Amino acid sequence: MSQRKVYKKLDLSGSSCAGPIGEVSGVYEELAKGEFLEVVLGDQATKKDLIAWAKKVGAVVEEETEEGGKPRLLVGRP
Repeated sequence: MSQRKVYKKLDLSGSSCAGPIGEVSGVYEELAKGEFLEVVLGDQATKKDLIAWAKKVGAVVEEETEEGGKPRLLVGRP
């Protein structure tokens, strides 16, 4: 894995529906070009929603892994 500048890690595994999207959206606005958010989610449905949001706003999802059985994404500003 190449080094990426992670601006902030968000553990959103305790919330679902639109909550995580709103959280990520707000923090995404703070990112500089080339910075990433590390986002831990509670379920696969929220992961799908977040990936769809990223495509809509032009964000990149660089990495999809699991952390403690929970989806983990790196979302960046290209």
